[in-house]
Amino acid sequence: MRHFKGMRYRGLFLNLGLIFCVFSYFLAPSPAHASNPEAFLSAGYLGIASSSSQIDISPGYQFNPFPSITWLQIGGELTYQKVSFRGSSASNILLSGGLTGNIGPTLPDDVFISFGFAYRSGSADGSDGSTANPNGLGYYFIAGKRFPISPSISIRPSMGIVSCGTTGLVFRPLAISYLF
Repeated sequence: MRHFKGMRYRGLFLNLGLIFCVFSYFLAPSPAHASNPEAFLSAGYLGIASSSSQIDISPGYQFNPFPSITWLQIGGELTYQKVSFRGSSASNILLSGGLTGNIGPTLPDDVFISFGFAYRSGSADGSDGSTANPNGLGYYFIAGKRFPISPSISIRPSMGIVSCGTTGLVFRPLAISYLF
């Protein structure tokens, strides 16, 4: 019985050690991840339904709020959207903000995952005749990858889901970021 009890404690200490190593990796400052702010500009397409389409352009800004947590960024973007549906169109403004986690060797070459809150405001909804009011508070979830062109400039295509007013798939193949 005593041998079994000792093995249980060794397993507990091994698990605690593993958890400590994982958390210290993510919380420790890394020279590869500079805590520089990032400005970006995206242009893309949002497919809401089979008979509607949307073109958008989005300037955004992200920064690192905690120097010790270099993989985390906080920021937001302002998106102008033009939605078309059966010959009619509408313009909307989407304001989004949240967290971005960066996974990879260096910030200009990272995979990123962003999620947070989004608010859409517009005068009409050109995407669906059953939705009279396109305004709404919701969420977004976007993932992408940065491909470095230079030490401070990267191409950052992304895709994800935006749900506020209506829900749709976001595809942004044309995006560029600048790390200060």
